[in-house]
Amino acid sequence: LCPTCHTEIDKKPDLFPKETLLSWKTDHENKVKSYGLEKIFSSSEDLIYAVRFLLEENYKFFKQYGPQSDIAQQNPSSNAYEVWEIGRASKLVPNNQRIMNMLKANENLLTPEQKAAVPDFIAHADGFAHHVLGRLDYYPLFPVNFGEVFR
Repeated sequence: LCPTCHTEIDKKPDLFPKETLLSWKTDHENKVKSYGLEKIFSSSEDLIYAVRFLLEENYKFFKQYGPQSDIAQQNPSSNAYEVWEIGRASKLVPNNQRIMNMLKANENLLTPEQKAAVPDFIAHADGFAHHVLGRLDYYPLFPVNFGEVFR
């Protein structure tokens, strides 16, 4: 939730009991985890195109708003950090989940080199998702080898 909605919900526990909030959270997590599972591709080219599309979307968002982006470096008082915080949870984490699910559902279309790179991406995506939820001291960064074999 955005900070405003979070505050509003916290102020009304009678309207939003803990059980309801936990149910919503579980439903949302299950929905995100299912992204891409239904996508069975007929060719490795189609699978790679779909993975590339999501990787490119993530990369552009990271370059534009991430901690090392030009806007974050040149104007620390801008709202780039807030945009980054919201977008990493609403865009990057779901896109990473879609990629993982598509790769799992279409493993038979991957080359041995691509299959070897998948665990590194999964470690990164899982770590990043946990970091977004609870600030980890460390998580694996995006694996360069994954980007190379899916380009």
